[in-house]
Amino acid sequence: MSCWFKSIGQVFCWCRHLIIMRTKRRASSFLKRGVVAKTKRYVEAHHSEKITVFEVAEKLGLKNWSRFLSVFEEKVGLRFSEFLSNVRVLASRKFLLNQNYTETEIAREVGFTNVTTFRRAFLKKFGETPTCYRKRIPKSPRTD
Repeated sequence: MSCWFKSIGQVFCWCRHLIIMRTKRRASSFLKRGVVAKTKRYVEAHHSEKITVFEVAEKLGLKNWSRFLSVFEEKVGLRFSEFLSNVRVLASRKFLLNQNYTETEIAREVGFTNVTTFRRAFLKKFGETPTCYRKRIPKSPRTD
């Protein structure tokens, strides 16, 4: 029996090559359909709702959500959950301008399930807590 490969290392190298090529084709398919851009728009429009990657994949008609996650992370530079958190934190800044909202209310309004998660995400993104941010920015007049 003749074999094209001279060693097991060549077999592994060939298999790796096939996997990489298949992955690139799938990533290209996602990009051609604008899946990453559509995902970003969907998250930005619905960040205040409870969003799961399964829901987003379903809305976009994707069957292979795990592959989608890999492509999204590769192209955006963030995991889906990190991107969602960043969108929510960015949205929270306009609420922090208004002294009528508590941090808990703001967290809920932008889609965080609890204020602790909101505070941690804010600190990670901006290097300061929402309280410090609020003290540093000009205050809007109260409308009690």
